[in-house]
Amino acid sequence: MTKDITESKQREHPFSKRADLAQSKLLEHHLIHYEKMSALRVFVSGIIHEINNANTFITFNLPILRSYIERVMLALDATIDPENRHDWFGMDYGSFRDELFNLLGTLSHGAERIGKIANNLTDVIHPRLGGHAPKRVDLRAVIGKAVTFSLNEIN
Repeated sequence: MTKDITESKQREHPFSKRADLAQSKLLEHHLIHYEKMSALRVFVSGIIHEINNANTFITFNLPILRSYIERVMLALDATIDPENRHDWFGMDYGSFRDELFNLLGTLSHGAERIGKIANNLTDVIHPRLGGHAPKRVDLRAVIGKAVTFSLNEIN
């Protein structure tokens, strides 16, 4: 009987080794993939951090710049001759004045968009900030974020 068990084990052994090797290779593949994704998350987190730093400078300084420009424009309004209010960068003075404030508004809107994109990226790369257990994902929210990213390319 011992001989039968030994012969049976020897017959199973080559297949068992192949199965173990296949499982080991699969686990190695998963580990490499996990390490790559982890490195990518760290890399993207660093990029998002730098984007947020630059955007903070813009967001913080735009209201200050707007205040300065408002004061300068008040001084210009008082000193510019009403008859000689043209040829301001190819515009009359009133159009130039309006365009200047439109540019500030556009910059502010752009900074808000940058902040939203950075937040959406953070949500994508750190979906488990609340803990380590996987959680359900709202596909509509994920698709909405993908659309937000894509709108820049479409427009």
